[in-house]
Amino acid sequence: MRLLFELAQHPEGLTVTELARRLGTQRPPLYRQLRTLLDARLIRRTEGKLYRLGVGVLELARAFSDPLLERARPLLQSAADATGYSAMLNVAEGDALVLVWCATPRAPGMHLTTPIGFLYPDGLIPPRVAMMASRPRDAEEPLVVTEARERGYVGTATIGSRYGFVGVAVPLRSRGAFGSLALARGVGPLDEADERSLAQVAQAAAREITDSSL
Repeated sequence: MRLLFELAQHPEGLTVTELARRLGTQRPPLYRQLRTLLDARLIRRTEGKLYRLGVGVLELARAFSDPLLERARPLLQSAADATGYSAMLNVAEGDALVLVWCATPRAPGMHLTTPIGFLYPDGLIPPRVAMMASRPRDAEEPLVVTEARERGYVGTATIGSRYGFVGVAVPLRSRGAFGSLALARGVGPLDEADERSLAQVAQAAAREITDSSL
């Protein structure tokens, strides 16, 4: 399972040596696991001897069904089309934050897209801050999380951008699941007025997702 998740985080592919290093194992037992996954079509090997996820993963993904995701898809697409920003649904798994769906605007142009299953990096970036704000208040939480909970959103105009994208994120909580809904794009300025306007769209979508889960 760790091997599959490593490949999910590196869609360009990894060599056996890179996989062994990342997984902390030796190459002989790793080859046995690779052969098993190759036979199941869960991975594939390129001509350049790189291992990538295979079509078997797509079959598993098509079989996956989650009521929250089904409700969220059309709402995310509407938010993306209305704003010109990509709309992302993120769900917490413990302390990790995982992207479970990304809708890009249907209008022509260059749009930010992120692969499903993307694991957000550590740090106080808007999607993670909003996820933390969806949880009950913690006496030791960073001030930016408390402020995001009180304001109802957090954006790059407020806390800055470390990874070259701009946008906002709002807390999302549904039936005990914690997460965030983010609107983001790769280029362009974003001031506080833009941030508030984007936040209103994101908050409306988050409310509809949450209300429909009750």
